[in-house]
Amino acid sequence: MHNLIQRTCKSLAAATLVVTLLGCEQNSEALMEPDSPQINSQAVGLANPFLDCRTLAEANTLSGVKLECPQSLMGYTEVIYRAMPQRLTEVIYTNAAGAQLCIRKSADSAEVSGDYNHYAEEQQVKVGSRLVKLKGRQGRVFLATFTEQGHAFSVGLYNQESGMSVADMSKLIAAIN
Repeated sequence: MHNLIQRTCKSLAAATLVVTLLGCEQNSEALMEPDSPQINSQAVGLANPFLDCRTLAEANTLSGVKLECPQSLMGYTEVIYRAMPQRLTEVIYTNAAGAQLCIRKSADSAEVSGDYNHYAEEQQVKVGSRLVKLKGRQGRVFLATFTEQGHAFSVGLYNQESGMSVADMSKLIAAIN
């Protein structure tokens, strides 16, 4: 008799646990009061201000900023042209490993790189008549910025470990207008 009572109690406890767990599976919206605010579980982000373009000329027209830069770079297999209307032109070169080199020119002289990383090394170099700020680490450059004739420029290297030499970055900057 004592065993029968124990088994019955265990069965009732197990059944209660199952009913409780099944009750927790209900849609939580059904438990909310009719006038309570609903929670949107979808992530909300900022809209992408860039428009993809087929050519650099199209990006320049949309941005109102005429950027001149190399059509291709050694080691980079894909080139993407983008514009932020009435704000800036951007060219992104991507290599097979996913590393990117991004060149930007803005309509004004405000900082345009969008790169807020802390770099261990900073220096200024002259490239032609331009005074260029270089940022990087271990003697390699990952970001170059300068202004000229009221426009801000940036060259950033992303998703890569090696960076670029000062000499190579200087050659690239000389090819940008």
